[in-house]
Amino acid sequence: MKIEKEPYYERMNTLFKSPVVPERHQWRHKMLLTIFSRLSNDWDMTTMDEKIAIIRKIIASGESISMLLQEYKEFFSNKNEHIADVNTADWALADIMLSMSNRIGEPAESGDSLGIKGYGAALAEIVERMTTLIPDSIERSDWVEVLCSWADKYEISTDLLPRTEEELLKITELDLSNIPFTEVPDELGKLENLEELTFANNNFTELPHSLGNLRKLKSFTVNYYTEECGINPNQIVLEKYPVWIHNLHNLESLALCGTHIEEIESTIANCVNLKEISLSDSILLTSLPREINKLVNLTHLDVESTGITKESLVELLPRNCLVKFRRVFSQQYKDANPDEDYTDSGWISL
Repeated sequence: MKIEKEPYYERMNTLFKSPVVPERHQWRHKMLLTIFSRLSNDWDMTTMDEKIAIIRKIIASGESISMLLQEYKEFFSNKNEHIADVNTADWALADIMLSMSNRIGEPAESGDSLGIKGYGAALAEIVERMTTLIPDSIERSDWVEVLCSWADKYEISTDLLPRTEEELLKITELDLSNIPFTEVPDELGKLENLEELTFANNNFTELPHSLGNLRKLKSFTVNYYTEECGINPNQIVLEKYPVWIHNLHNLESLALCGTHIEEIESTIANCVNLKEISLSDSILLTSLPREINKLVNLTHLDVESTGITKESLVELLPRNCLVKFRRVFSQQYKDANPDEDYTDSGWISL
């Protein structure tokens, strides 16, 4: 009895299942639009490094790129879908071949020399051979796979969060404001060159301890306040003080605004380079630890709209530290709300 071969997309679906990424979040390559369809979003959202890694994994599994190309064309031709992509699939492979040839210093084959076998089949053979010559370093590490899957899930752009390890490790500033993610992956702590990290109006209640590994961080912000809307009462906010902050010895600016944090831990004194702390609108805060007086470089402390009083800070802060208890409103806001009391606003010295 003849055994029917499983459709190519089912075989690819099995091949690209990842043990480190929840199945519902996985980046799926099962249709192979990532390597055959130059007109698709899948192609655009996959870097050339990732395309080569996909091909490498396919070859290692014993599959043939040439046969997969044929099955891909037959499948979409029969469905009468992606016809333009079917007709340009060979050229997609040509793009990959050119990239590979540049990496290994080997001239790319010309169209004339490929014509005897048929352009697509010949290209597939060349790509398979070249793949064995590309260094293994382009394979994505597990942490990169998880971080990229998280970014894909929340449609975080590749400009903001690249999808290759090399580019991720180059990031020095990351602003994740106004993205409605409910969790922050541990793998974000792998971005070891980050100097500025900003969260604003997201939907998480705690942050992973791994962020304490970001030893180069100079500015860290969690903020839920906007001048246009104030604090949204339905906003999900940070509830737990990030105890790992004491590891960030290079930190100069810390903002935990609009949170439901109830206390600041004494270990904040380890952040000896802190110059600015903003705790505004964290309404459950009523005091600061005495150890804050060890922050000799602190020049600005913003505690407006908290339960922290002037009296509690008089003996606590280092000299020359200015404190803000009330918001400095813009002139536009004052014009729109003329009846509010704007006295005693701004920075004061205790």
